[in-house]
Amino acid sequence: MQVGQTAAIILPIYDWQPPEVEGDAVLLIEVDSLADSGQREWEVRAVRVGTATVTARGDFSSATWRFIVSN
Repeated sequence: MQVGQTAAIILPIYDWQPPEVEGDAVLLIEVDSLADSGQREWEVRAVRVGTATVTARGDFSSATWRFIVSN
């Protein structure tokens, strides 16, 4: 990713905790949705050069994303 770019993380509402970020290259911003889609969404915004790891944990599994941000 480059600084200023965004990505999305979409998880089921049930069985998943909100994701956590390690590192300061990205910000996680929860997206409010008026529709009851059964999912929650977070915008991943690249804010500075570096790396960040985002981890989400569910009742039966987990997911990890690694973001590398450049100029």
